[in-house]
Amino acid sequence: MKRTKMKGIYFVIFMAVLVLVSQAWSGSRSTNNTNSRANLYIGEPVSISGIVTAVPSPGNPGLKIDTGTETVTVYGLGPFWFWERMGVAYPAVGEEVSVEGYKVTLNDGSERIIATRITVSGQTINLRDDDGRPAWRGGRFGAGHGSKGCGWKHWSSQ
Repeated sequence: MKRTKMKGIYFVIFMAVLVLVSQAWSGSRSTNNTNSRANLYIGEPVSISGIVTAVPSPGNPGLKIDTGTETVTVYGLGPFWFWERMGVAYPAVGEEVSVEGYKVTLNDGSERIIATRITVSGQTINLRDDDGRPAWRGGRFGAGHGSKGCGWKHWSSQ
């Protein structure tokens, strides 16, 4: 009897730890998260056109665009595999692009421009759905794999 009771206590402790760890890994879903619908669509709509001067890299997480009057950094273009799956080349330095998105305010008070649509090489890609979720949601091999999550339905030529 004592052994069964101890197993039950260990099981409850294990489950509690599992729940706490999974919550920590999933992160917060506050309204100031850049992937949050509330934050994205209450931001200021922006349209940017210009020449790419820098692409995302470990020290530079955003796409830098020279508009002719200023250099603007745009975030939220998605992972490289997303672009590869669609058969569209990721924007390159020197290439002309047009971006639609929203300027949002983060928790720390800083502002970022999050892209929702980009036109590059004559092709327009919707990067987010009507709820603000990234088109690559579900991951490279996750639940979004296939025509829904990879962005195939989010691609159009102009």
